[in-house]
Amino acid sequence: MKKIYTLALFASIAFGAMAQTSAEADSIARLSREIEELKQDYAQLKEESDQRSADADLKKIWKRNSFVRIGYSATSSSFRGFEQGNKGGVSLQMGHTYLYPNQPIANLLKVGFDAIWLDFNYGQLKNNGYHYDDINMGFDEDWDVGDLDDYLSLKPSYLTVGMGIGPNVTLTPLYMLDNAARELKVSLYGHYRPSLGAYMVSEDGEQEVSFGYVGMWAFGGCIKWRMIGVGVEGNWGSGNFNSLVDEFADEYYEGDRSGKRKFSSCRVYFSFNF
Repeated sequence: MKKIYTLALFASIAFGAMAQTSAEADSIARLSREIEELKQDYAQLKEESDQRSADADLKKIWKRNSFVRIGYSATSSSFRGFEQGNKGGVSLQMGHTYLYPNQPIANLLKVGFDAIWLDFNYGQLKNNGYHYDDINMGFDEDWDVGDLDDYLSLKPSYLTVGMGIGPNVTLTPLYMLDNAARELKVSLYGHYRPSLGAYMVSEDGEQEVSFGYVGMWAFGGCIKWRMIGVGVEGNWGSGNFNSLVDEFADEYYEGDRSGKRKFSSCRVYFSFNF
């Protein structure tokens, strides 16, 4: 009988130990699952935090799409054989760039369009000379090319004021860098700018002005970093104006006083972005 009790005691202890071992194993397994779940939650939170940080970085890089551009403009012009070169000018431009999609393509590229609210250009021209065969048309038989030598002493200038719209492609080529250089942006654009033009000439205190519609085209590029940028663009177009030179040769002239005046220019500018 004593042996039976002893066996029962040993069996009870063994079963107790087995139960305790099983409980401990279950506790360890549960703890392992909880640790794994915590790791997954942490990884998800870190991914979300990294995404928010990346989104904030992209938003910082791609903001400041409004701009004011102030530059130097070099313009040449021609009208019925009269050639005029650059004597210096200034330009002012205000606008906003609308770019899509919100998430840049490959975090590097956006496309959209520029809306130019104001495009102002003023400059002075110098008279380079004239082509006899062109300007001879329209003058009477008493006219001689020497009668227009005074043309070279005139002081011509021009002014255009308009708006514009056109496509824009912008790239952040250094986005992969982990420093401030990643905020560098490079833009290429093309615009059509309908403008009101004024062509002016003066001599000995007298001034004549002719107004006309000028359809200008532009193509250029700009490198921007945060609030500042530099750019260059070419402009060309034409419009119908009266021949103000004819006002100084009125006694000889019998032809049509209006004609197409052509403009072409190059601008170099500073851009202030906000």
